[in-house]
Amino acid sequence: MAKEQSEKNCYPSRYSPSGFVRADQYIIELICEKKARYDNKDLPVQFWKNPEWATFFRSQLRKCKSLLVKYSAEAIIKGLQDKGSWKIYSLFAPWLPEIIEKYQAEINRPKIVEDAPEMSTGEFRRRSNVKKNILDILEDLENV
Repeated sequence: MAKEQSEKNCYPSRYSPSGFVRADQYIIELICEKKARYDNKDLPVQFWKNPEWATFFRSQLRKCKSLLVKYSAEAIIKGLQDKGSWKIYSLFAPWLPEIIEKYQAEINRPKIVEDAPEMSTGEFRRRSNVKKNILDILEDLENV
């Protein structure tokens, strides 16, 4: 945990006052938060030091590091926040990689920026999905 945000510690911690954590720690905070909500418990500040949560935290940390080898942190976080993962309380869930892969593919997809043609003033560009009515047809015939 770091007091100031850096490239490595870029996620704000929810359970350490005014601190920033690494991606793996942030992911585990999300999982522990879900588990606590499912168990109707409260997560204390710095819950990873609590003996009740320490073993769960460490086991999730090992799995998180193996997931981070395959996927980006952004994809894992989006996968955990997805509607399909509302019942996931552990990173060991068998259907979690499928959800994460969907977001990883979305992140890996190159962003194609199309150059929109410059339109001169007074020129009107008609949308292709608009159905022509009789007045539009007559107007087109006049212009030909």
